[in-house]
Amino acid sequence: MKTNFLNKLMTGSMLVLFGILASSCGKDEPKKTGGSGGDEPQDVVVKFETYGGGTITNYIVEEEGDFVPLPKSPHKAGYAFDGWYKDAGFENEVDFTTARIFESFTAHAKYITDAENVTRYKASVDDNTKLDALTDKNFKYLTYPSAINGVTMVATVTNQNNGNAVPYTVRVPDSYTTIGQNTFRSNLGLRYVSMNAVTLEPHIFNGCTSLKEVDLGTRVTAIGDYSFTGTSMDYIYIPASCTSLTPKGNSAFNNAFVKKLEIGSGIATIGVKWLHQLQTEHVILPATVTKIENAGFAYVNWVPNPDTEVGGNICNGPFILELKHTNPEAITFGMAAPNDAFSGCEIHLVVPASAVAAYQASSKWDHERILTISAAE
Repeated sequence: MKTNFLNKLMTGSMLVLFGILASSCGKDEPKKTGGSGGDEPQDVVVKFETYGGGTITNYIVEEEGDFVPLPKSPHKAGYAFDGWYKDAGFENEVDFTTARIFESFTAHAKYITDAENVTRYKASVDDNTKLDALTDKNFKYLTYPSAINGVTMVATVTNQNNGNAVPYTVRVPDSYTTIGQNTFRSNLGLRYVSMNAVTLEPHIFNGCTSLKEVDLGTRVTAIGDYSFTGTSMDYIYIPASCTSLTPKGNSAFNNAFVKKLEIGSGIATIGVKWLHQLQTEHVILPATVTKIENAGFAYVNWVPNPDTEVGGNICNGPFILELKHTNPEAITFGMAAPNDAFSGCEIHLVVPASAVAAYQASSKWDHERILTISAAE
């Protein structure tokens, strides 16, 4: 009898415990606001209606109240993009650089005609083939006109905007062969630029601290000195048409941060100080590069010493140098060893998988600047 009583007591206690656990598991989990009333949390999603201006991927907001990264401007033939709006009537503009997103909505692209757009600009008095300046410095999205008063625009004048205009995006049509010195210098709001010019003069993006991406097109042959100084970009590709990064001897990327820099096949030699004082995580060189001159990569990732009593500059960390060469002897140096080409650097060398053993066996790459040699993914 005693045993039966204990068995019943234990069985009853277990049933009560299971009931409590089941009740606890059945409680609702916290959900995002803005849900549709179901049990599952609803994503906050921003969609983009470009009305024929190309496809922009929907953006899912990770946390309500977060920012949505400014999307690239859509492009529609015969029109110029003129902003994002929360409504199809274009009354409620949304500025993605400042707006916090709490609910799902569709952003509608607004356009103006090319004829309307051209009234925002004027040609240079000295040379009416050059775009001089905006008639209003407050436009956020710029599409440069191909012609003004029937005259084709082929260049921008020096110091065209130079910190006065604060556009977010700029599209430069193919008629422009030259982007003048300082054209966008110190435009703090500039995020995206698309162009297909042949010549980029010095300092064109110097000080554009919000710049995220530049599409250089397929025609550029030279990138001017200090063009990207002070910028901070995730990625940039130097097209195969480009043969020089320092026409006047100073690095186009001096004190620029580019998370990943990929150089196209037009470059055969990394010249003296071409990538001097670049801040980067990853540089890709094509197989066409056969020589790295003295100081070609000098002091990459060097920053001011945080110990102000000691002073000077120190290396802020290694970077990946990815080579496409299968032959470790294919690259020569301006000096006898890579020490001078990579002055002050710390490098993780990445090469084709089939060439790892050859690089590891090569005395050329057995150097204190080279921390590791591994296969490309």
